[in-house]
Amino acid sequence: MNIAITGNYNRDSLNGKKLTVHKVLIPGYKLYIGQECNDGRPITESWRYKQALKLGCQIVRKAPAIAVDEKKLYEAKDMLVDKYAPKTVADIIGHKEQINQITNWLQSWSDGYPNKRGIIVTGPPGIGKTTTVHLIAESLGYKVKEYNASDTRSVSVLRGLMALGIKRLIKEVIVMDEIDGLSERGGVGEIASIINKTTTPIICIANEKPPKLRPIINACLDIKFNRPVKSTIAIALLKVAHEEKIEITKADLEGLCESSGNDIRSILNSLDFYGSNTVESINNKDSTLRLDLFSATQRLIGNKKISLDDAAQLVFVDYNMVPLMVQEAYINSSRNSLDDAVRAADFISIGDIMDKRIHRTHDWNLLPHYVQSIVSAAKTVSGPAPFQIFPSWLGKNSKRLKHKRYIDNLSSKVFCSNDSFRLDYAEPLQNIILSPLKPDKPDIKATINTIDELKFTRDDIMDNLQEVMFETFELSTKTKSAFTREYNRIHSNKKATNTIKKLSLEDKEDEEEEEDVDELEEDIQMLEL
Repeated sequence: MNIAITGNYNRDSLNGKKLTVHKVLIPGYKLYIGQECNDGRPITESWRYKQALKLGCQIVRKAPAIAVDEKKLYEAKDMLVDKYAPKTVADIIGHKEQINQITNWLQSWSDGYPNKRGIIVTGPPGIGKTTTVHLIAESLGYKVKEYNASDTRSVSVLRGLMALGIKRLIKEVIVMDEIDGLSERGGVGEIASIINKTTTPIICIANEKPPKLRPIINACLDIKFNRPVKSTIAIALLKVAHEEKIEITKADLEGLCESSGNDIRSILNSLDFYGSNTVESINNKDSTLRLDLFSATQRLIGNKKISLDDAAQLVFVDYNMVPLMVQEAYINSSRNSLDDAVRAADFISIGDIMDKRIHRTHDWNLLPHYVQSIVSAAKTVSGPAPFQIFPSWLGKNSKRLKHKRYIDNLSSKVFCSNDSFRLDYAEPLQNIILSPLKPDKPDIKATINTIDELKFTRDDIMDNLQEVMFETFELSTKTKSAFTREYNRIHSNKKATNTIKKLSLEDKEDEEEEEDVDELEEDIQMLEL
């Protein structure tokens, strides 16, 4: 609405008093109106509408809004990945063997508890593990109660949540998704304990099987999902393309499968935009992030023509492993140029400092700078990466942790700190225990007695202690074999003797209980008389 504003003011308004303002409709201006007032009254009852009629202003009525069928609008916006999501077990592409295994396991619960009361389903993301489990359970009449392990930070909370599901009387299956995301120590053992005692089927789902999941793996039936082959996916998605009137060939669909790593959801998302993109552009989409570690490192090192952004994307294939592989390969790729090797080492050192800061203080703002330091090191050297690349740091760090576990165990048995054991106890202890084995006629029994008195085992002295020493105590193979045979013979006899003593004590206790019962029966008979 076009209006003119006039104001009445005096000198007092300049001293902080409120300015009086009047809105005045002027003849010749237009008044734009809708269908009704803000309070729901007809627009003809509006004061401005009446004033416009009185002053002869032109009144322009806005066109009514076009009614939109929200249901049709929603259907039009449906993505193919949602529209063609499996509704029944028959709609699932591939995984026939895995489906049969899960189905047979759930059906076996009707005959009693199976040997394994849980299942662990593993496989790469995006292949329908969770969807498959839900559809199978629902087809067999189960209600699914799902928990996400990565969202449960407390073992006590986890125990309570699962206990609620286990105690229900309805036909239910518990699904624990992202089981490999458990962060609290003890959570894996807690779930394994629950699975061994559960009266309700429990299905755990994970993308991979790290070593920390071993207790759960041992308690569950292990079922591994693999991505379906590209020909199977292409045949299934060709039907979707025909229904959606998308002109695409089976060969093009197989090309999409190769570029997306056989990820069905990714292919369906690509088909949504197929009309505005060529097959080549879809095939190249996110191709960098689908590279394996070795290919990414091969492209990164010595490739000075690649842009900084593309090089950073290669590092982000795995920003934990690619820097280690660059660190392993940069010397061989420097082509005997000491200057290049020194400059690359400087960049890697700076990256190590930032990486340490990131993981200690969670300052993730440094991550782009850390990635660029790795890119700089890779672009400094001019030669290609060696064919065989694998970070030796991983093996050395694993060995360091293993030695630490050995020293922790040994130092606890002599009641001293790790440093004190390594500096003051290890070498004298080795000499005292193993010296009797050194002569031509080794005194094996004396060595075994010393080990037993100090509460050590054969592995502690002959393997663990020897591995953490700078200088090992050299013993002949014949002496080691004789020592092992004698040690096993003595301790197997001790074990048998202890077992016999334990059984005899139990028998004696049973006899005493029987005597007590007989005496009690005699007393009762006397009372009855």
